[in-house]
Amino acid sequence: MPLAPRGTLTLTLLIDVGERIDLAAAEARMRAAGREGHRLTLTRGEAQSSIRIPVAPLIIDLPSDHSSKVESLPHGWTETLHVAVYDIGVFSCRRILSWPPEIAWPELVSVGAELIHRTDMRSWAEPLAVAVESLLGPAIQEKDRSPMREEYAILRLDREPSSGISEADLTCLLLGEARVLSADAREVLLGREFRYTELDRTIVAYDAALVVEPDPGDHDVELLIEFANAQLLELEVYDAILETRLPQLESRAAGMGVGPGALFARRTQRIVTEVHRLTVKTSRLIQQASSALRITDDIYLARIYRAVLDVMNEPAWRQSVERKLALARTLAESLNDTAVAARAEALEIIIVVLILGELVLSLMRR
Repeated sequence: MPLAPRGTLTLTLLIDVGERIDLAAAEARMRAAGREGHRLTLTRGEAQSSIRIPVAPLIIDLPSDHSSKVESLPHGWTETLHVAVYDIGVFSCRRILSWPPEIAWPELVSVGAELIHRTDMRSWAEPLAVAVESLLGPAIQEKDRSPMREEYAILRLDREPSSGISEADLTCLLLGEARVLSADAREVLLGREFRYTELDRTIVAYDAALVVEPDPGDHDVELLIEFANAQLLELEVYDAILETRLPQLESRAAGMGVGPGALFARRTQRIVTEVHRLTVKTSRLIQQASSALRITDDIYLARIYRAVLDVMNEPAWRQSVERKLALARTLAESLNDTAVAARAEALEIIIVVLILGELVLSLMRR
């Protein structure tokens, strides 16, 4: 039975903790607490020139005492815990697992699928996020924990096993599925496969990815996959905010009824202002998340990044947010038109009253 190659299994839970994180301030607070971290950047030459990350994420290594609080691992497995801090307000809590050298490849497939698809990531990730949140303190701007979470797993191998990686292995590892897939299902669910050389390989699925990379210092693919997950999480957060706030504002607008023109206009204007603030803030945050990584050329890594966004339905989430923003703008325009009409009506009444007053005064003088 073939032995499994060396590598790691990284389980990741991404959490939105605030609007923005000042990473320079975060590093200062870490140094003051006697803790160290490092920035994670792309290493490949073509990536450095074609993919721009204005603010590289900050990687915080958690002390070993946190590991004792995490659920137990299979015999012989070891773990390290990291939190990657993104300036767009996201924590990526990582549990990086290594298997024993004597493990057979079929056993790794079975155990890996169990860890990826049937363990509760929140049980270990949430306490890590709380600890780092406390450590960073005011470096997290406009702190506000969203209930939205994004989970992902990456199995990284330094080579393919001697027996090769079968379709059944991929289906089990990346999809948690024991049944044989149809050709159409395989194309949809496992069809995003990339190779740069004969020795590397990347397959991207919805919940997990397989990365075969012989260079131990090259983690560019994993970084881009995580970046895509962070950006997707932000879209989900903004979509949920709009989903909640828009009906509330519409209900308030519908419940105002009709009143004296000037008073009605003032009440309407308050709602219009809230809608404008919501749309401006959401648009700004979406732009902030989108510009956290910029691609200037269609290179190999850029294609992987776009494939991750595509497989996780990022275009659909973006369209949903943009549709809600369009509805918010329409609501604001409608309320503003109503307020303008109310002011005009109030002005007409005032003019009529003044004219009548003048007529009454003129009659009284006679």
